Amino acid sequence: IFVINCIETNKFDLADYSIERLRKYFSRLNIKGEIYKNKELAIKILIKLSLLSYDFKKASIKQENILLKLKELSFSFCFYDYEMIIFHEWFDAKVKGIPYDHTEIMKRLKRNNRTNN
Repeated sequence: IFVINCIETNKFDLADYSIERLRKYFSRLNIKGEIYKNKELAIKILIKLSLLSYDFKKASIKQENILLKLKELSFSFCFYDYEMIIFHEWFDAKVKGIPYDHTEIMKRLKRNNRTNN
């Protein structure tokens, strides 16, 4: 959430620093599992976003395959993870230029979850 807050408040130098710290931290962990794979994919997207000067549209095109993998992984545990913001949903909102509405997103995900079960 800290990195997202930095990006939202246009503190890009601090966001760059935080992204690099996250990358190093996760590279040292060497933990397997879907939740950690999800985090690694999000970090890859953040790194590309940083390299593209926080141009969300360009980053979404360059990272399309990673975003798709992230969406697939996220759905299976999005109601059990500790994230306050669903990363790929926030990223999609930024690409579309609309505000991230967590309440509406959670309602939609719960409806989709019920129809898939």
